[in-house]
Amino acid sequence: QRLAIEFDGDRYHRTKWRRPRDAGKRQLVRGSGTEVLVLTDEDAAPDREEETVAKIWAALEDAAI
Repeated sequence: QRLAIEFDGDRYHRTKWRRPRDAGKRQLVRGSGTEVLVLTDEDAAPDREEETVAKIWAALEDAAI
């Protein structure tokens, strides 16, 4: 199985019309058998590095990669 990591930063993804578009893209990717982990601006904060790395490792384990 595969894992895609998507970064949804507020600058481009906070608008109402982008959210449904992003959800549609994620659904297409998942339909191809690829799991999607969505990270946000909060996940990219320097003080959340350990938590974000743990989140990525957990997603890798869940995807059995």
